Amino acid sequence: MDKTKDLIIVTDHINLALIAGEYAERCDFLAMTPAAMLACEENRINYRTFDDLYDYRIFRADNLEFLKDLEDLFSDLDAKYQKSLGFPHAFSGNILWFITFFDNLLYLSRVCEKIRSRFAKVYIAGSKVYNSSLNIEVKFSQEGLAFHQFNEGLINRISMVRAYLNPAWLGQEQVNLKYYRPKRAKEGLLFKIP
Repeated sequence: MDKTKDLIIVTDHINLALIAGEYAERCDFLAMTPAAMLACEENRINYRTFDDLYDYRIFRADNLEFLKDLEDLFSDLDAKYQKSLGFPHAFSGNILWFITFFDNLLYLSRVCEKIRSRFAKVYIAGSKVYNSSLNIEVKFSQEGLAFHQFNEGLINRISMVRAYLNPAWLGQEQVNLKYYRPKRAKEGLLFKIP
């Protein structure tokens, strides 16, 4: 596939007027949230969603196979670490947290594979709060198996996408959008156009 277009992933409701004009011809927009969809619609920008890249029916089939493999893995891990963790079901007994975490990784990795195959360059545009990275250190201990902290929230999903795609971040340092300030952004929403 000829990768002639770039992609801007919009994370939340931001003022896209500053970047839409410059990027409109060479970029497609992907809205990650309903707020991002609203931002695109307010600026009359056509956008895609993750469902456009990875159909939920295909995900369900992929996920079913993945869950079967995960159950086998957990059984093996339970057997291997039973003695050191002092519990026979340390992994399978906490399957909800693991499944949620790994399902997010499965879904987002497949979406990111589609993005990589279709677009030349990827940008993420969003509020400053979403400019963070995913850092996971798994230790085989009771404290180290607290996967629930990585399962929830848009920040973690954006971090996973950023870790997989390494996109350029459109945000934070150059242009102060005085006429739009999200409640959580104290100094206003800032953009840096590479």
